[in-house]
Amino acid sequence: MRIKLLASSVVWLFVTGLGFAEVIPGRWEKVDQLEARSPLILELATGDRIECELISSTAEELTIETADLRRQAIPKATVARALLVRPAKNRTLLGTAIGAGAGAATGLIISSPFDETFFARADLMALTCGAIGALTGALIGNAVGHPAEQEVVFRSR
Repeated sequence: MRIKLLASSVVWLFVTGLGFAEVIPGRWEKVDQLEARSPLILELATGDRIECELISSTAEELTIETADLRRQAIPKATVARALLVRPAKNRTLLGTAIGAGAGAATGLIISSPFDETFFARADLMALTCGAIGALTGALIGNAVGHPAEQEVVFRSR
């Protein structure tokens, strides 16, 4: 019974570990599986850094397109690391929506106890506070937006 439990545990750890496998040094499988036009940063053995898009990958070289639309072939032997760039998430729109909703709700709450004045007009107060909330939310969303993420897809030995 103990042997079966131990064997099951080892198999489970092995299988779950495959999902979290890191880059194996010197192996190009992750780069070879990328779609064309994937944004990459190549760090060369010389210390140079190239921001580009992957066009294709063969056994010997990577064909890339740089920001100035030049295509070039980079020998795989010269690459020290390849980083896949995932674009930044835009938090401005989300912040605007949250701020507008919170502002409009606040405007309705503020205007409820007042009599026939500007503040009693719940629609105007909700609109005014909603606009202020939207602006505030957009500024906060823009400030907390995340930078682009980089995932190592290749590293030399």
